[in-house]
Amino acid sequence: MQNNKDKQIVHLKEMFKEHLAIPFPQVTLNGELQGIRGEISLYGGHVAGLVTSYLNSAPINPDYVKVDAELEERIKNFKPGNSQEKKDIAVLMEYKHKLDSLLLLLSTLL
Repeated sequence: MQNNKDKQIVHLKEMFKEHLAIPFPQVTLNGELQGIRGEISLYGGHVAGLVTSYLNSAPINPDYVKVDAELEERIKNFKPGNSQEKKDIAVLMEYKHKLDSLLLLLSTLL
């Protein structure tokens, strides 16, 4: 069982390294899109803090290791006004899902 956990930790490290190499999404100057981008930025900081804490053997409250369902709904409910906004919201959703994947893997390790 420990061998599987070790593999998961290695996978978490790899995923986190890949995440850190991804540029943060840029979006058009739509106020609502900028607000969603800001929320994703906060969520990303939260996820990075949790993963870093875990990898440094710091205690983590499992209650904080949860996917942000409200942010997911806000992204899903955004009504793009043009094709660029449609692309932007898709990029933001993809970025959020990568953060979610990190959290979900982390939750299996706690």
